[in-house]
Amino acid sequence: MRLIFLLLSQLAVGGSAVMLAVPQKPQLMSFFRFASGLFLFLAGLALLSAPRFYARETWTLAGLAEWRSREVLLMLLFGIGHLLYGRRLRGRQRGSLPGILSVVAAVGILAVISEVFGSSPPESSAAVNLALLARYLLSSATLGAVFTGMLFGHWYLNVPGLEVEPYRRIIAALLVCLALQAGLDVAVFSGWMLGGGSGPAASGAEAFRWYLFWGRWIIGLLGGWLIAFMAWWVLRNRATQAATGLLYVGVLLVLAGELIGHFLVVIAMAR
Repeated sequence: MRLIFLLLSQLAVGGSAVMLAVPQKPQLMSFFRFASGLFLFLAGLALLSAPRFYARETWTLAGLAEWRSREVLLMLLFGIGHLLYGRRLRGRQRGSLPGILSVVAAVGILAVISEVFGSSPPESSAAVNLALLARYLLSSATLGAVFTGMLFGHWYLNVPGLEVEPYRRIIAALLVCLALQAGLDVAVFSGWMLGGGSGPAASGAEAFRWYLFWGRWIIGLLGGWLIAFMAWWVLRNRATQAATGLLYVGVLLVLAGELIGHFLVVIAMAR
């Protein structure tokens, strides 16, 4: 359930942040309303998957001293923020209220930061926490870019004359995030996360971790990057429908890759 909480919460937070890159046009107000409602739903699912959400001690002052309680509280505030943001958008014909959306996204980013300390053991070094922070923030940005980009692409069917450049910028950000994640994985997972141990049992466990590593790399990172590059390339000819169709595949690849990545983190933190 921890993996589901991390995946859904980071998708909702990253998607909310990427919404700020969408142009504020009257024709796109329906996009902001739909996306806000969807990320509110995902935040709710993330909370329902978190055992701490149901624990009574989570909502006490003593319980809030623990990072896993704080991440749940911040995720709840993030969801409430989207609820209020969505209500403010009702009936508006222009202006997507970027100030309110920025605050909601900032609360979500604080929740992701709390997830770092909720996932790492208390004795973890600053280097480990820093690497995990980069991992979680990049995961949020990657999930948000591919998912919000795919959603945004649908509005090109309904809004004639909408410029393509914002769409290309979102996909370009996705390409950068995937490349940075690939570099981080090589530096972190292939080093202190996957090394150590001796004997047949240790060798088998290390081989399993390498299978997961290459599965994430080939499916989520390399596969996702190639799909995103193809989407970015076809947008040179304003082929927005083709780009959106490619991002459908990209969402599946990136979701699979991030799930494997979070599983690798759980294995590494348990060592």
